[in-house]
Order: sequence, then structure tokens, then C-alpha cells
Amino acid sequence: MNKRKNSMKNLVLFLSGMWIITISCTNQDLGTDDSPEILHTYKIEYTANRIQLLKEYAESHYSGYYLKATNSAEWPGVEINPMVIIVHYTAVPTLEGTLRVFYPDTLRGRANLNQAGKANVGVQFLVDQDGSIYQITPDNYFNRHCIGLNHCAIGFENIGMGDITEAGLRGEPQDNVQLTLAQLKSNVALIRYLKKKYPEIKILIGHQEYRQLEDPSHPGHKYFYESDPDYRTKKSDPGDRFLKALRDELQDILEAGSDGQVFK
Repeated sequence: MNKRKNSMKNLVLFLSGMWIITISCTNQDLGTDDSPEILHTYKIEYTANRIQLLKEYAESHYSGYYLKATNSAEWPGVEINPMVIIVHYTAVPTLEGTLRVFYPDTLRGRANLNQAGKANVGVQFLVDQDGSIYQITPDNYFNRHCIGLNHCAIGFENIGMGDITEAGLRGEPQDNVQLTLAQLKSNVALIRYLKKKYPEIKILIGHQEYRQLEDPSHPGHKYFYESDPDYRTKKSDPGDRFLKALRDELQDILEAGSDGQVFK
């Protein structure tokens, strides 16, 4: 009798352990076969100071948006509802150098941006020259990377100094740390992954295109909000060639006639 009780007890413990393992696995990144490898080697800490600076920035620039959405002008917190994906390049030639820019809580240099708030810049993902993808903040956390869209956008920073070349698209060597074919492939995979994870994401743009969303006729206009009419910058990243190649690879999930900026 005691042996039978012990056997039943061991079975219950085994099944309980299996249930815990199953729950643990389902709480990790989506495990679809086509999910890209996402590394978590580096992490931007959301310190109390960083959160306070982001709160000040968000309420200074998006209070009107929050008021419409939540009936309160207060920042709702670090979590966002992603509606837009924005592709950048760093204009910094190395991963290590880029991390040194992002790690501090406070923005350093860049006087034109400092006037708009002390919160440091940041993104959710970095893509190195070899195509390695690093997630440095949760993908639904507020980061300062694009005027008018930080409250609803996921950003990728591709390590590089300029647009990919025709040679680069063929996988050939390039000068001046331009964007690479490996990065292009990783961006494609990462966009597909995020669109599956967040089906409500509607817009895909390069940083150079963000001001197009100010046009009331743009499908993404409802997501753009910036309280300061003079706070704008001119951007050239990630470059026309990189964006075209990216969109060519994503035609099956992008609406025809949308310049590759709207998901189906």
C-alpha cells in the first residue's frame, strides 16, 4: 500500500514538474520555426532615474496624444502598444561604440536634442554588421529614437555609417562600414517575427521617412504626435537602397500601393 502511495506521489510530482517546464517555455520568445535568433547579451537598465527622465520627455511631447487615448495627459508608463516599426542606422561604426552611447540615462552632447529633454536615446534592437540581433530593451518598452513616434514604435539600429551599396547587396565587400546583406536578412526576419508577435503593428518606415506621417492623408498619421512644432530633425537612415531591398523581401505582408509602408 505504501509503495502504491509513493508511486502516485512521484507521478504527481513528475507531472507538476513537467507543467512548470511547459509554462516556463511558453513565457519565452515566440518559438516559431522562422523566428530569428535574438541575443540578450547586453541590456539597458531602466533605472529609476532613466524612467523619470523618460516620463518627463513623454509628458512634454505626447501629453495631448495620451489625453486623447486615455483621458489623462500623464505618461501611462514604460510599456507601449507597438503600432510602428522604424529602421535606423547608428552612424557609429561599432556595436561597442553604440552601446556606450545608449548606456547612460542622460543624453550626452547633441545640443539640438538636449533642448527637447534630457532622456537618453535608445532602441529595442541592435543589428550588428554580421547580422547578429541583440535585444537591449523589452520590445514593448518606451525608447527615444524617433520624433513623434516614440510612444508607439519599435526601433532597430543597424550598426553602420551609411546605406548599403550595390556591391553590398551582392554580398561583396564594402568600404566605410556601410549596411550589409547580413543585416538586411536579419531585418527581414525580425520584422516578420514582430509582425507575428504584434499583429496590430500597421506601419513600417525608415527613420528618414518619419515626417511623412505628419501628412493627414498618410495611413500612419494617427500615430504621429509631437507637441512642439519646431522639434524636427532631418534624417537619411537607413538609406533608399536598404529600404527598397527590405521591402522587396516583405512584399507578401505589405499592402500594394503603400510605398511599402503599410502592413496588410
